[in-house]
Amino acid sequence: MKTVASDLCLVMCRLFSDALERTTLWDKIGASLMAAHAKAAATGDLERFVSDALEGVKASEGAAARDEGLLALLDTVAVWPVEVRQRFLDYVASRRFVVLSLARRRWEEFKTAHRGGPQP
Repeated sequence: MKTVASDLCLVMCRLFSDALERTTLWDKIGASLMAAHAKAAATGDLERFVSDALEGVKASEGAAARDEGLLALLDTVAVWPVEVRQRFLDYVASRRFVVLSLARRRWEEFKTAHRGGPQP
Protein backbone atom coordinates (compact mmCIF):
# COMPACT_ATOMS: atom_id res chain seq x y z
CA MET A 1 0.00 0.00 0.00
CA LYS A 2 2.86 2.32 0.82
CA THR A 3 4.27 2.04 -2.71
CA VAL A 4 0.91 2.57 -4.41
CA ALA A 5 0.21 5.61 -2.23
CA SER A 6 3.63 6.98 -3.12
CA ASP A 7 2.99 6.22 -6.80
CA LEU A 8 -0.22 8.24 -6.65
CA CYS A 9 1.65 11.19 -5.18
CA LEU A 10 4.25 10.96 -7.95
CA VAL A 11 1.48 11.04 -10.54
CA MET A 12 0.07 14.10 -8.77
CA CYS A 13 3.51 15.76 -8.91
CA ARG A 14 3.80 15.17 -12.65
CA LEU A 15 0.28 16.41 -13.30
CA PHE A 16 0.39 19.34 -10.86
CA SER A 17 -1.00 22.32 -12.76
CA ASP A 18 1.23 25.19 -13.81
CA ALA A 19 -1.64 27.43 -12.68
CA LEU A 20 -0.81 26.53 -9.09
CA GLU A 21 2.16 27.81 -7.12
CA ARG A 22 4.85 25.12 -7.22
CA THR A 23 6.02 26.02 -3.70
CA THR A 24 2.69 24.66 -2.43
CA LEU A 25 3.14 21.30 -4.16
CA TRP A 26 3.25 19.07 -1.07
CA ASP A 27 0.68 21.03 0.92
CA LYS A 28 -1.68 20.95 -2.05
CA ILE A 29 -1.16 17.23 -2.63
CA GLY A 30 -1.80 16.49 1.05
CA ALA A 31 -4.94 18.61 1.09
CA SER A 32 -6.13 17.03 -2.16
CA LEU A 33 -5.65 13.53 -0.76
CA MET A 34 -7.67 14.40 2.34
CA ALA A 35 -10.46 16.08 0.38
CA ALA A 36 -10.63 13.12 -1.99
CA HIS A 37 -10.70 10.73 0.97
CA ALA A 38 -13.63 12.60 2.50
CA LYS A 39 -15.64 12.05 -0.68
CA ALA A 40 -14.69 8.43 -1.34
CA ALA A 41 -14.19 6.90 2.12
CA ALA A 42 -17.80 5.91 2.73
CA THR A 43 -18.06 3.92 -0.48
CA GLY A 44 -14.47 2.77 -0.97
CA ASP A 45 -14.64 4.15 -4.51
CA LEU A 46 -10.95 4.23 -5.34
CA GLU A 47 -11.44 5.53 -8.88
CA ARG A 48 -13.35 8.52 -7.50
CA PHE A 49 -10.61 9.04 -4.92
CA VAL A 50 -7.93 9.16 -7.63
CA SER A 51 -10.02 11.44 -9.85
CA ASP A 52 -10.80 13.83 -7.01
CA ALA A 53 -7.16 13.87 -5.89
CA LEU A 54 -6.08 14.80 -9.42
CA GLU A 55 -8.75 17.48 -9.63
CA GLY A 56 -7.32 18.90 -6.41
CA VAL A 57 -4.01 19.58 -8.15
CA LYS A 58 -5.84 20.83 -11.24
CA ALA A 59 -4.43 18.06 -13.42
CA SER A 60 -5.06 18.37 -17.12
CA GLU A 61 -7.43 15.68 -18.37
CA GLY A 62 -5.30 15.18 -21.48
CA ALA A 63 -2.09 14.87 -19.49
CA ALA A 64 -3.77 12.42 -17.10
CA ALA A 65 -4.98 10.30 -20.00
CA ARG A 66 -1.42 10.12 -21.34
CA ASP A 67 0.32 9.45 -18.02
CA GLU A 68 1.66 5.89 -18.03
CA GLY A 69 2.20 5.95 -14.27
CA LEU A 70 -1.46 6.75 -13.72
CA LEU A 71 -2.52 3.95 -16.05
CA ALA A 72 -0.24 1.49 -14.23
CA LEU A 73 -1.65 2.59 -10.88
CA LEU A 74 -5.22 2.15 -12.13
CA ASP A 75 -4.37 -1.32 -13.45
CA THR A 76 -2.91 -2.25 -10.05
CA VAL A 77 -5.91 -1.17 -8.00
CA ALA A 78 -8.48 -2.48 -10.48
CA VAL A 79 -7.95 -6.03 -9.22
CA TRP A 80 -8.08 -5.16 -5.52
CA PRO A 81 -11.13 -6.42 -3.65
CA VAL A 82 -13.39 -3.85 -2.00
CA GLU A 83 -11.93 -4.41 1.47
CA VAL A 84 -8.39 -3.76 0.21
CA ARG A 85 -9.53 -0.60 -1.54
CA GLN A 86 -11.06 0.61 1.72
CA ARG A 87 -7.89 -0.21 3.65
CA PHE A 88 -5.88 1.76 1.09
CA LEU A 89 -8.11 4.82 1.49
CA ASP A 90 -7.80 4.56 5.27
CA TYR A 91 -4.02 4.08 5.01
CA VAL A 92 -3.56 7.22 2.93
CA ALA A 93 -5.70 9.30 5.27
CA SER A 94 -4.22 8.02 8.52
CA ARG A 95 -0.60 8.07 7.35
CA ARG A 96 -0.56 11.03 5.00
CA PHE A 97 2.59 12.54 6.50
CA VAL A 98 4.47 9.29 5.95
CA VAL A 99 3.05 8.93 2.44
CA LEU A 100 4.03 12.50 1.54
CA SER A 101 7.52 12.17 3.00
CA LEU A 102 8.24 8.97 1.11
CA ALA A 103 6.76 10.38 -2.08
CA ARG A 104 8.83 13.54 -1.77
CA ARG A 105 12.02 11.52 -1.49
CA ARG A 106 11.07 9.51 -4.59
CA TRP A 107 10.16 12.73 -6.41
CA GLU A 108 13.56 14.24 -5.64
CA GLU A 109 15.27 11.06 -6.88
CA PHE A 110 13.17 11.18 -10.05
CA LYS A 111 14.06 14.82 -10.68
CA THR A 112 17.76 14.12 -10.16
CA ALA A 113 17.67 11.13 -12.52
CA HIS A 114 15.80 13.11 -15.20
CA ARG A 115 17.56 16.44 -14.84
CA GLY A 116 17.92 18.01 -18.25
CA GLY A 117 15.86 15.29 -19.89
CA PRO A 118 12.21 15.15 -20.84
CA GLN A 119 9.63 14.61 -18.13
CA PRO A 120 7.51 11.47 -18.55
